[in-house]
Amino acid sequence: MYGVDDYMSQPTNTLMLDQPNRLIASMHYIVRSMRKLSTHLAPVRISELLVQLEEVTTPARLTKIVNRVQNLLWKLPATEQAILRKQLMIALTAHVLEGPEVLVRIEAAGWLRLLVQAGLVSEPHSIFVTLVTATTNVEQRNREAVLPEHSEQWAYLKMIFECFWAFHYPYPAFS
Repeated sequence: MYGVDDYMSQPTNTLMLDQPNRLIASMHYIVRSMRKLSTHLAPVRISELLVQLEEVTTPARLTKIVNRVQNLLWKLPATEQAILRKQLMIALTAHVLEGPEVLVRIEAAGWLRLLVQAGLVSEPHSIFVTLVTATTNVEQRNREAVLPEHSEQWAYLKMIFECFWAFHYPYPAFS
């Protein structure tokens, strides 16, 4: 019926669209929703997340795991929260003091700062000691190409200031 030089007038690849449309966008939304639903249906224990946190190698993964841990902690009684949050602090402190990558160390320090500011740490002085120790240890570490040495120190000093500025004297809350 069709010759070699004749072409069909309708495209045969209707599923391969060059521009996204509403159908494809809605399908992507459904798939993402199903993926999120599957992560909520398959319960992950906090202890497993803490093990994953100890092995993390990127700042994005660290943030994702800490967010999941925090989400699970909110659903627990206060006594269990305190114990597991202390384990979270230990893991984050280990990343700050011994982490091999600058960006992961800074992200972990940022989480420690945030948790102190939110009032979720029972001993904020230990976080202060961790941040000061990290600041002084920068010179002893191998230099990495991502951030110069003074930038990492500056990040830690800024976190110390932001975290503990509220505790300086005379502060209206303490008068």
